[in-house]
Amino acid sequence: MDNTTNAGIEQYRQQNRNYNFTLISRDCIGGIVYNQLGLPFLSPTVNLFFSPADFNLFCLHLKDYLDAELIECYGFDYPAGVLLTPNHPCIIIHFMHYKNFLEAKEC
Repeated sequence: MDNTTNAGIEQYRQQNRNYNFTLISRDCIGGIVYNQLGLPFLSPTVNLFFSPADFNLFCLHLKDYLDAELIECYGFDYPAGVLLTPNHPCIIIHFMHYKNFLEAKEC
């Protein structure tokens, strides 16, 4: 990161008055933003990623998917899970930054 970017981040940190917000992101960028701003990770989507189609469904029915059952999904080189809800299609969450599914589920 160059000095211009660091200066911009520092300026935003000083101007920011909202330290309690949730980012919903399709991939790791939400965690990067929290980290760069020195803020706590308050997002349910940190350290994971969705396919674009699954992310759209997740956002459209956020409350239902946040309340959904998370079941381990196999067939990937990293942990993954399926969110099951009775009213919407299941979606896959990819937990590529975790050692195993249980660790991902707890986080």
